[in-house]
Amino acid sequence: NEFLQKVDNRTKVCKEDPKGEFIMCEQNRDGDSYRSPFSNQYFPPNDDNPKYPCQELRDLEELLNKMFKLYIKHYYSLTTIYSVYCWELGDTLADGYGVAVMIKNSTGQEKKINSGIWDSSNLITVTFEDDGKKKKAKYSLITTVNLAMSFESKICGKVCLSGTVARNSHYTKVVSDYTKDEKQLADRKSGSAGMPRP
Repeated sequence: NEFLQKVDNRTKVCKEDPKGEFIMCEQNRDGDSYRSPFSNQYFPPNDDNPKYPCQELRDLEELLNKMFKLYIKHYYSLTTIYSVYCWELGDTLADGYGVAVMIKNSTGQEKKINSGIWDSSNLITVTFEDDGKKKKAKYSLITTVNLAMSFESKICGKVCLSGTVARNSHYTKVVSDYTKDEKQLADRKSGSAGMPRP
């Protein structure tokens, strides 16, 4: 019932980057162009002073995409597409930054399901507090799942349904640097065979 209460727009996929398909969303859009997390290039090309993450966030973005490549391989289907994007919230990293983890899992006819789409949008904002003794990072996560499927059965006949559900959470921890802790975590997970379940 919660899924059926509201309907949201589906994300789209860009296939123009030779380095891999990526998800187009607000977090990687600049005008009518979308930045690929794999090549860091815009498609279609954007010549009007496009936005790019700073080098520290770009390094983090690359590590997170490597990590989620393993995550997707272990827990989703072969047709799943993922993209992770990072961006500054202000002029410097001290002002905080955002991370978007986008997952699109679609399937064709399988068992009793004619078609299905599972879109997951995970938006994280990281802000900082520094009292001179400790640097604290405040994490805020909003996860939205969009589901659409169609199936047919003798009892229900032809059924098409879609909807969305959202959850949010907050967490604070002491960190040593603005991105160092996240880079170390992503680096460890991208080189590990074990991944946490979704």
